[in-house]
Amino acid sequence: MSLVLRVIIACVAVLLAGCSAFKTAPPAAPTSQAAIATAWKRPSNQVLQERWWTWAGSSPEDRNPVTDTTGSFCGENQPEDLWFFAGTFSGTANRTCQVPAGRQLVGPALNRYGPEADCGSFLTDATGSVTLDGQPVPLERVAPVPITFTATKNNALGVAAGVAQTYACGLWAWVPPLPAGDHELRVEGASGNFSTSVRYRLTAVG
Repeated sequence: MSLVLRVIIACVAVLLAGCSAFKTAPPAAPTSQAAIATAWKRPSNQVLQERWWTWAGSSPEDRNPVTDTTGSFCGENQPEDLWFFAGTFSGTANRTCQVPAGRQLVGPALNRYGPEADCGSFLTDATGSVTLDGQPVPLERVAPVPITFTATKNNALGVAAGVAQTYACGLWAWVPPLPAGDHELRVEGASGNFSTSVRYRLTAVG
C-alpha cells in the first residue's frame, strides 16, 4: 500500500471518529417549573409584575383584557415573548381567545398593587388555583416587591396616566407553551372579600 493511500485512509478514520464523537442526544424538554422558567428566560418577579401591570394598564377600560368578559380583547397589547392571562378586577368571566402555539402563558390566580403592608395582608389570606386542561399548574407566592409601571389615559386601573410607583404581589403561574389545538385554562382566586373566576377557552394557533 502506498504511503499516500495510507495517509488518506488514516485521515478518513479520524474524520469518522470525530463525527461519531459529536453525536449526542437532543436535550430533554424541561418539566419542572424552575427548568421551564430557565429555558424560557423568565424575568425576575419584579420585572414580571412591572410588565404585567403595564400590560393591564395599557388599554382603556372599554377594551381592557382584564375587564373583558368574553375574550374579545384578550390579545390586546400582548408582548412578543410571553402571553399574559388575567383574572378579573372582581367577579367572573368566560373568555374565548386565540394564542400563539409555542408561546409560554404567564399570569396570576390573583394579584394586587398598593402599599407594601396592604399587599402583604392581601397575600396572607390569598388562595387560588390555575388549571390547564384539568391539570393543576403550580403557583408561586410572590411577596410584595417595589415596581414601576406605565398606564394609559382612561385606563382600567384607576390611576393617572403615566408612570406609577408602588408595590405588587400575588399568586403567579407559568404555563408551558401550548401545542396547537383547543385548550381550557381556569383561573380562580380569593382573598378576604375579593374573588375572581375566569374560564379561558383557548385555541393555540401557529
